[in-house]
Amino acid sequence: MTTARRCAGLGRLLVLAALLAAPACGRESAGWTPVLEQGTTTPLRTETARALAEVRAGLAALPPQADASAEALRRAERTLSHLDGWYLPLLEARERSHEAYRRFLAGDADASSRELQQIRELLEGVARGGSERVAREVHGPLETLDSLEAALGHGDRRAAAPLFDALATHLNDLFLKGALVLRDEGDGGSG
Repeated sequence: MTTARRCAGLGRLLVLAALLAAPACGRESAGWTPVLEQGTTTPLRTETARALAEVRAGLAALPPQADASAEALRRAERTLSHLDGWYLPLLEARERSHEAYRRFLAGDADASSRELQQIRELLEGVARGGSERVAREVHGPLETLDSLEAALGHGDRRAAAPLFDALATHLNDLFLKGALVLRDEGDGGSG
């Protein structure tokens, strides 16, 4: 792979990360936003899974002497695996974190707890699908999630409020440092 191609690929990932993170930068939270309740990453996950399946099928169909094509497909597969096993689950976890906090503010502790459970499942899936380093990176947000769930379970709103912020910060940090965490991953797992 040439340096120019490597830089172009990294540049695309950085642009994607910046576009996803930019809307939240420097803005105060603005009350209830009902449209965010219905947010979903399902279409992104479906298309990523479809593209990943096609790349894998292409790799399987290549004759052994097609080295350059095979290597390009392996890189594409690795990138799609990272998208599927890291970025999309973390994007969904961020959305659910936002929704859990909104439900908390609205006084609906049960709905907030259900969102937090979904976040736990997403993070545990990321940890299971990745390397030991990925599991270590996900450990911090899971600990914060434990504390948050305990505070909600005890009805301690004062303790819970800052933990929502800490969870959101953990999730944002994980999302943004994905390229560093996944740099040495083989196929990135599939959360």
